[in-house]
Amino acid sequence: MNQELGAGQQIVVASNSSSTVVHNDSSLSSSLIRINNSDDDELAPIMTNFNRSNTTATVSSNIISRSPPSKDEEMATSGGGSNLNQQLPLILNHESDILGEKSVKAFSGVWMRRLGSIFSFIPRIFRNLLRMCGIKAKYLTFLDKLPSRNLIISVLAVIGLIFMILIAVQSNKPKGLIPLVRDDNRLVGYIVKTNTNPSFYMRVLNPARDTGFSKHMVRYGNWESATEELFKMLIEKFQRDSKITGKKCLIVDVGSHLGFYSIYPALLGCKVISYEIQPKMVEVIKSSASLNDVDKLVSVKNLAVFRDARKYIQYSTKYNADLTNVVTADEETESKTPGSVETISLDEDYFSADIHINLLKVDISKKSDDVFAGGLRTLSFMIDHIITELTADDAVPIRYILNAYYDKVVVLEDSSGISGLFFKSSTPKIFRGSEVSVEAITAYLAKTGKRNVWFSRKKNTIPYYGK
Repeated sequence: MNQELGAGQQIVVASNSSSTVVHNDSSLSSSLIRINNSDDDELAPIMTNFNRSNTTATVSSNIISRSPPSKDEEMATSGGGSNLNQQLPLILNHESDILGEKSVKAFSGVWMRRLGSIFSFIPRIFRNLLRMCGIKAKYLTFLDKLPSRNLIISVLAVIGLIFMILIAVQSNKPKGLIPLVRDDNRLVGYIVKTNTNPSFYMRVLNPARDTGFSKHMVRYGNWESATEELFKMLIEKFQRDSKITGKKCLIVDVGSHLGFYSIYPALLGCKVISYEIQPKMVEVIKSSASLNDVDKLVSVKNLAVFRDARKYIQYSTKYNADLTNVVTADEETESKTPGSVETISLDEDYFSADIHINLLKVDISKKSDDVFAGGLRTLSFMIDHIITELTADDAVPIRYILNAYYDKVVVLEDSSGISGLFFKSSTPKIFRGSEVSVEAITAYLAKTGKRNVWFSRKKNTIPYYGK
């Protein structure tokens, strides 16, 4: 399903007037996709037919330069040589036999024992790690027979740690980038091969203009790593349950943006219904679904999930920095106007149709309370899990959710810094039982800022996040 995009692929981009073949030249040094000049070229849909059998354009590695030597180092290699000789062990300053065999052996033996005693704790850690991996103690006796075993094991452990760090740094970036450019060579976006598991192709916008999602995807190749990790664990649970119930898992993605949480669950085998208010974004999501051959699993609807169905709400057509805050009207209207989109409600589409939702993901900048107000019956009886982006000002939607008998709340935390190289999530804040209240959750969000929050019921929980 996820084959490689080739340097000589043929990709068709639809314009306002006609479709144009944009690239079929394998002589280029790197993959490049050209699109015709168009008013809406940044969001023009990429059609489905192309060859993905060759090599993929990869991201160039960062060049690490060594800092210049300090003054002390210069002194040690030039005029400061006499001081360096004074610091050498006396055994190497012996006049008759400076590098005699006995002297060298004595020197190396003493210092090897000293270094071995200094690093003696590392072999103990190494042994424990091997035992945790299931290796029995009788297979570790060879470690005791090694000469200077403490030092050898310590050096190997340090080399292994450095190797792991280098791998982690290298993996914390996209696996591939293919630029999308106009005929006048203006960059309008990328096709990114993510570093998720499984990896997939995703169309993003120009990161200089979409400074939120697209910029992060181009730089790191992923998005909200803790939420991504939770998605995968929940979907694995849904797949196990489906073997018993015979029902395919269903994910509903409200506020899909460019479709990261629509494409990813589909790759894991779930059916996805995606709602996006901006018509141009709908076409981008469809393009990404076609790139990954999951267009049959992803249903994208240009509708607004709201309090009432079959009405219209106004949205902004202006291009803002991170493509958020697109809803401009406070209330819906009865008639369609330019720049408006039809509304639906969760109760209208799901409760009335008796459709069970395994996971509801809500990520909209405004009116999240209206999303949940239009689905009170669905929340209570038809949804197992909810993941939504909240701030301390979202007391109303939190109350709607808690009133629907969700008794476990987890505030997700992405890993950052060095730990972010090895782990997707940091220790989350978990509310259970009497701890679950609107006041407690909003107070915590006031300290942390905007976070993705997972609401579930204890009977449907997963062990990773506690009982």
